[in-house]
Amino acid sequence: LARVVKMGSSNRVVGTLLSVLCAAVLLSSLAPRLKHDEGLLQSAAQTTCIGSSIDQQDYDGAAAVAQSNALASIQQRQRHTPLTLMPRQQQGRAARGARGLAAGGCFGSKPEIIPSPPFMLYEHDVTESTLTLSWHLVNRATQYELQIKEPGDEWRSVFNGTGNFARKKNLRGSTDYQFRMRYYKDGNYSDFCEPLTLTTIGSELAATRMPMPIAKVIDGTTVRVIWDKPPRTLKSELQVKDEDGGPWVTVSTELGGSSARKRGLKAGHGYLFRTRGLNRDTMQWGAFSEPTEIVHTMSLHPNIRDLFGKELQNAQGERVSTDVLAGKVVGVYFSAHWCPPCRQFTPHLANFYKKIKETGTPFEIVFVSHDQDGYGFRLYLQEMPWLAVPFRGFKREALMKTFGVQGIPSLKILSPKGQVVCNDGVRTPLSADLLTRWANVDN
Repeated sequence: LARVVKMGSSNRVVGTLLSVLCAAVLLSSLAPRLKHDEGLLQSAAQTTCIGSSIDQQDYDGAAAVAQSNALASIQQRQRHTPLTLMPRQQQGRAARGARGLAAGGCFGSKPEIIPSPPFMLYEHDVTESTLTLSWHLVNRATQYELQIKEPGDEWRSVFNGTGNFARKKNLRGSTDYQFRMRYYKDGNYSDFCEPLTLTTIGSELAATRMPMPIAKVIDGTTVRVIWDKPPRTLKSELQVKDEDGGPWVTVSTELGGSSARKRGLKAGHGYLFRTRGLNRDTMQWGAFSEPTEIVHTMSLHPNIRDLFGKELQNAQGERVSTDVLAGKVVGVYFSAHWCPPCRQFTPHLANFYKKIKETGTPFEIVFVSHDQDGYGFRLYLQEMPWLAVPFRGFKREALMKTFGVQGIPSLKILSPKGQVVCNDGVRTPLSADLLTRWANVDN
């Protein structure tokens, strides 16, 4: 190219024409590469859109990483050096720098492998003369050995067996005891766990011990706990424990009444509860009550889960597990904000729903929107005290097709197992007695 230009240097016009021609040849040769580079950036932006449930913040962070890698590819190739993509640590920093992505990695990264927690003992119940302990079961462990160390004595075995609870009786009051445990697995004993120190209560503290509370299952995620509140009790503390043998977890220390509901539990799982009170005269906490028997939350019938999926939505836009429908009669309410007959019927249905909930009747309503956009759906849901199928996705259309909805408002009533017990709840006079009968139709 330089030789050709030099040949035309004696003639200015010819030289200029040759220069323009050479520049055009260069640009034409670079055009496919530039187009490829532009495609890399566009592809980087598009491929981060996979998955309709991705959070906008996660999307921006992932896009920043993908585009950074694309730019690195372009720049490295232009320098004719081997390609090196951005390290994963730098990817995380790039994503966080884009829009403050929360810790845990950007979209598309592999989750870290979290090791199992160390084997531990936990307190289960404490009285004047007994101490009860629990632990998580270890996979493939066939036997557990529990040892105790009393004041001034050596370690000695008090339990060799299976299960995840053990009780040591005939102990002295107001005395510290140490416990440790090991398990037998694959032909060998493990090391002993860290010792746990528990103290039996004295007679004065034992006098403050509240009776065992009563736990009543409401649905797949909620249990109501009721207890006797002793005189001069300022407030109560409620704790919950998983049947798997883990630690006690405080639900609240500010309960002024004698009952409370624990929500957010796992469907079909077992739990125990205990309480204690704060004396308003001494301002000291009393002893914890005896734990309740294990109570199991209801399991959602597969037919109901197939209809609604895993999650519903409340008026605040929060996702709620469909396990809240377990064991309940379910009203499927097809309606829309733009529909005048719907706007007339909804307040009446809402009043009936609130009254039924006060009686404790197992009844729930799920709103299936026929609105034309998400704004109308959210605006209408604000007027409703129940849950809804999320506006986005295919569930709404699928439910309308499943129940053959031809017009709105429409209210279909289902039994706890998903059987249609009433096709026209809009025109049917609903009552607590009728709902109770429908709740038992599967039995």
